[in-house]
Amino acid sequence: MFIEELPKKQLLGRERKHRKTKVSTITSNHLADPKAKDFVRCQFRQSHKSRPFYVVLLIVFIFDTRRVLQAIALSSPDFSSKPQKMASVAAAAVASQRPIVSEIVLQCSDGVRLAAQSWRRGSASPVEPRADSTGPVTRRILCLHGWMDNCRSFHYLAPELVNKFPSPSPAANSNSYEDVEVVALDLPGHGLSSHNSKDGPPTQLAAAAYYVSEAVEQLQWYKPPQSPNTPQEENPCNNKFTLVGHSMGAAVSCLYAAAFPEQVEKLVLLEGVGPLARKARDVAQHVRLHVQRRQMGNKSESFNGKRIYPSLEKAVETRCFTARKFPGKQYLSVEAAREMVSRGSRTVSLPNQDGREEQIGDMNGNTGVQFIHDPRLQWPSLQYFTVEQTEALYQDVQCPTALIIGEDGWPFEEESMGRCLDLLEPKVVKTLPGSHHLHADPDTAPAVADEVCKFLYEM
Repeated sequence: MFIEELPKKQLLGRERKHRKTKVSTITSNHLADPKAKDFVRCQFRQSHKSRPFYVVLLIVFIFDTRRVLQAIALSSPDFSSKPQKMASVAAAAVASQRPIVSEIVLQCSDGVRLAAQSWRRGSASPVEPRADSTGPVTRRILCLHGWMDNCRSFHYLAPELVNKFPSPSPAANSNSYEDVEVVALDLPGHGLSSHNSKDGPPTQLAAAAYYVSEAVEQLQWYKPPQSPNTPQEENPCNNKFTLVGHSMGAAVSCLYAAAFPEQVEKLVLLEGVGPLARKARDVAQHVRLHVQRRQMGNKSESFNGKRIYPSLEKAVETRCFTARKFPGKQYLSVEAAREMVSRGSRTVSLPNQDGREEQIGDMNGNTGVQFIHDPRLQWPSLQYFTVEQTEALYQDVQCPTALIIGEDGWPFEEESMGRCLDLLEPKVVKTLPGSHHLHADPDTAPAVADEVCKFLYEM
């Protein structure tokens, strides 16, 4: 499995603000008290004066609650007469822990490196597929973000999917328990993932489905049966997974579920009703617009030509302002914007009059930042799906589906929504308070998490 840790220099050397955010997220898994969190952040602001504090953090990280509970169970007088007690203690310890979030990198066969974040409980390493048919099967959930976003749009929903995952009682004479893993991808050109080459198709929706397949293969989430005639129930390694997609990610999820129905257990669409459909009569115009924009872009667009913001907060403010310019009554909270901008930007420096590089920023020490997404994402697509193709995709989806939209979200056309409801036939259709990013905004995300968990775990 070609999974590797993201280089420490790339993850933690991006910006001091980013480092504080990353470290405080990790330590909050162990320090639940808000005062303790503030103390940790304060210590990191003075990191050059508080090296002994890192030793304390290291001790906190090494300290494992599960081992203590296991030791208690082993010392119990009646433990030897109850083999399942050890499994019960382990399951209880896992349930009491906060999700462990980690960075992973998936190396694709075409050279593209997909960055992702993984949320798990009870294990610090990726969950491996089970090869036996008697033990419980680990539930796996893959989250796909929207256009110009990244995996941090699931900063609230992903850990909630882990927290609310039911923990059934382990079977007798067994020390195993059911587990769950949630992975959110940075699609190519977004977040920390690499960009497609200049001769690659950066604006085709179907290409994103290819990278979903690459991610599933590298994660070892699906193994085809050894024989094409092997029944599904006799192929225990054939673990299905759930797709949760937001906006563009919902379209990619719908496309993948239709193309690979044997892999997808359930489908959740957040503020998305599948691929955007265009009239077949307009295909020549779409090709023309893409070609013209591509010719100009290849000659002029680069990171050096991107706007530099004087601070991270200014970039966050701009991201919120951009959301309000989209159709309808859309908005984006500062908290959700900060999560995505922090991952989707980098610090920058420019030469001063003496030719030496200096950081761009304000008098308060806030360094300049620049978005790192692929500029080609803003090009018009080379090809869109027709209405007939979209209808065919809906009919090819075989798994149960949930559709959740926001009251102030994207104003979907009545015709598009009607096709989705009539042909996809979602089991759950909910309209909840919130805007296009209702799953990421702190005021509306809890209700979304409740509905998604109810659909995934209770239906």
